[in-house]
Amino acid sequence: MQADRIAGAIQRFVMHPEERVTKVYDLRERVVVLADDVRYEAFPARWRIQDEAWVDDALLVFTSLGVTHLELYYGLLFERDGGEHFLNDRVVLAGLGARLATGLDPLAYAELLAALYTDDKGERAVHRSGRPGYLIDEPEEFWSRYPEVDPGLISAPVVRREGDTTVLEFLSSRRHPVGLTLLLDVVAWTVTVPDGGPATWTRRSVVRRQPLRPRRASPRS
Repeated sequence: MQADRIAGAIQRFVMHPEERVTKVYDLRERVVVLADDVRYEAFPARWRIQDEAWVDDALLVFTSLGVTHLELYYGLLFERDGGEHFLNDRVVLAGLGARLATGLDPLAYAELLAALYTDDKGERAVHRSGRPGYLIDEPEEFWSRYPEVDPGLISAPVVRREGDTTVLEFLSSRRHPVGLTLLLDVVAWTVTVPDGGPATWTRRSVVRRQPLRPRRASPRS
């Protein structure tokens, strides 16, 4: 992993202005950045956008506030030509929508929104109390994992054209703990992207705070 580049991006985009990087550890599958008493860990995000020819790396940055279930996640996207995107910035993420007109996979774009904005209000891409969200791209797999959810509420993503505009409709999910119980939220999205322009989106709750039965841990939410 690109430890120096990652540490520099975390310094610029994530850290408090008064924080400074004190140590960087380049480990096999992650980069650990220390700033005084705060620890930041960067992992490969494994989002679809990683497969785009212009993308060099996509990363999730995690830090804990030192309190149970209080965790923060940040998204970084590095371009091969040196460009960098802080995906927690709504203007930056909206601007990336313009790349749909030049071939960006619509589901790759939907996955970024799902990962970073499936929180209670969708107003910011910082997640407390739980993991980042996930795009629901395979309804049958989702049903098998979460039988507590009415399958009639779950559908596959839809991408359509309306004149010179791309419209994405999809669902995302996010688990979050409350006490000893895991709760599930499902959010429905409508994303509108005029050719060459920034994206706008609306969202509504489909499932809110659905208790989940204990089950074996899964890498997906």
